Amino acid sequence: MSKDELITKQQLEIEDLKSTIADYKSACNDARCYLFRPEQWSTKCPDFPKVAMTGIVQALRAIEDI
Repeated sequence: MSKDELITKQQLEIEDLKSTIADYKSACNDARCYLFRPEQWSTKCPDFPKVAMTGIVQALRAIEDI
């Protein structure tokens, strides 16, 4: 491989890694949003266990999608 081919290959790999990192960031943001609702962690909320578990399941699904 020539020098230019190696540079092009590395640039493509870098772009692929940037895309992967963006996907990870998006999934982490989605998971954080599902777990950030204060009422889901309050035992004073009448539906506390259901609301908390729903948020946890949604966060898990967001992470599994990556």
